[in-house]
Amino acid sequence: MPLKTIRDADAFLRKRYAAQLAERLVLRAFPALFAQNSEHHPSEGALFALSLGRVSQKDAESDLLGLREAAQAWRALAQKRPGWSIEEKTLTLRTLRAVLSIPATLFIEDDEALIAALAPADLSVADWWEALSRLTRLASQFAGCSAPMTPERALNLARAAKSSGALFRKTLPDPDFERLLGLISWLRAHPDAGCFVREIPLEGIDSKWFERHRRMLAAIWNALFDDERTPAGFAQAAGLRTPPKFVRVRHAAPWFGCGIEDGYDAQKDALMVPIEVLARRAPETGVVLIIENEQTGLSVNAPEDVPILIGMGYGVAALDAVEWLKKKRILYFGDLDTHGLAILAECRRLFPQTESFLMDPATFEQFRALAVAESRQAGAAPSALTPAEAALYEELLATHGRLEQERIPLAVVNDAIARLLKEPPR
Repeated sequence: MPLKTIRDADAFLRKRYAAQLAERLVLRAFPALFAQNSEHHPSEGALFALSLGRVSQKDAESDLLGLREAAQAWRALAQKRPGWSIEEKTLTLRTLRAVLSIPATLFIEDDEALIAALAPADLSVADWWEALSRLTRLASQFAGCSAPMTPERALNLARAAKSSGALFRKTLPDPDFERLLGLISWLRAHPDAGCFVREIPLEGIDSKWFERHRRMLAAIWNALFDDERTPAGFAQAAGLRTPPKFVRVRHAAPWFGCGIEDGYDAQKDALMVPIEVLARRAPETGVVLIIENEQTGLSVNAPEDVPILIGMGYGVAALDAVEWLKKKRILYFGDLDTHGLAILAECRRLFPQTESFLMDPATFEQFRALAVAESRQAGAAPSALTPAEAALYEELLATHGRLEQERIPLAVVNDAIARLLKEPPR
């Protein structure tokens, strides 16, 4: 086959490196560990030695000029990119009585050489060193608190830190990384503290910070200590007290059989319902709406037999206790920002059947003029997003855009709800 083009090789290496970033970090962060466990050693050759193709005599003779130009382009590239080199082989063309030297294998000296040239996943060399430093800190600070580090545990830690956004300053600023380390240490030292988050004597740790970083805390805790704590139940599993959780519910009066004398707010058509009460009584309808913004949730139109759960934010994790939701069709609408999509992903993690609406690139583009800047983003994209939602997340990460759902005209929201209620579940 003909020589690989530079463009195709670059695209392959970028994709391969981005997929193997956790493995590459582990290999560099724990060289002694892998020296003792050679059977677990990630394959360096598969990433840094790339075959450029096998050129037959027939291929060469049919396009000799093109082959020479491609070979020269590879040689020029290796000279321009530090740490890149080409191994060549000779090809004898008996028909033409000529001998050609053809690039056969591309070698890349190390991670920094590849990252500097290709910036896979928008990674810079500085990002790489930063991630190495953070991974090493995570492992070394808690080395005495858990079982010995093994290749498998090291890889789990790197993957958890990468997927949760803990490795990079752009997704977790340095002060928050220090708070993360400090909180994990404190929780390990006080396994049955029995206090609320706001009582923890650490600067910068409050309930809002805890909620924003709960998914990250659970992921790293589980990887460090071989635990299986869910993000929703992390505080309780860590020995902390949790306040009673309430859900504002519209269209609850027919469902709960209550009136104004029972606390029903006829003007807002909503009840504050404790989670444990919500869990005990399922509505007859097969559809439930979850609306992140309180005023939007109180304003939208929906049939009176369709419950609307309002304004939960990251507290949506508390719905894990409501078993009957697993059997309902869930329609979700939140802010078009990284936190809104992270909350959606948390809801879908609990209830995989969750369908979002108006949370896609087309909606953001339609109302982009109403967007503002998101000052603090949620971090790396969560895995439970659809392709359209993930595309929006990447756009938001790149532009720091934020479109609050209340800025979208109510008529557009109501039309979307009416349309979805007429359609079968996706």
